[in-house]
Amino acid sequence: MKVTQYKSFDEMPEFISMPQAAAVLGISGASLYRYADRDKTFPVITMGRRHMVPTKQLEKWIDEQVKKRGG
Repeated sequence: MKVTQYKSFDEMPEFISMPQAAAVLGISGASLYRYADRDKTFPVITMGRRHMVPTKQLEKWIDEQVKKRGG
């Protein structure tokens, strides 16, 4: 698994690639692509053939997932 180069969301650019988002989440890129395909709430936008993740929405999505699971 690739380790992310960012130490906080504040350091991230506005959009990151799916593999970068996967590294932030600590999962493989393939797992994230499968998950995003099943869970339509995952914040991903498509530009041509490229899938990008808006970092502000990713941070919000993570917070929502933690709240849903009682964290």
